Amino acid sequence: MQTNFLTDPEENPDVRVSIDTSDPTSCNRESVRVLLIGSRLGVIRAIHKFYRLKVAEVGDWSPLQPGPKPGEFMSILTLHFAIA
Repeated sequence: MQTNFLTDPEENPDVRVSIDTSDPTSCNRESVRVLLIGSRLGVIRAIHKFYRLKVAEVGDWSPLQPGPKPGEFMSILTLHFAIA
C-alpha cells in the first residue's frame, strides 16, 4: 500500500486540510482526523510532507479514495492524543 504514495517530490500540491476534533474516543484520549483533498499528486506530496515533519508514517494514511469532485482524491489520517 505504501508504494501508492511514491511520487515526484517536485510536484506542486493542490491540497486542503481539515481537522475534526469533535469526536473524542474517551475522557483521557482524543482523536484528531486530518483530511487531505486535492489532486492525486498533491495529496501524495502532502502525505510525504507530514512524514518529513515527523507527524505520521506514510502507511498511517488511508489509501487514496475518490474525492468530492471529479479529478480530486482524498486520504485521512487519525491521530490519538492523551489529554490532561
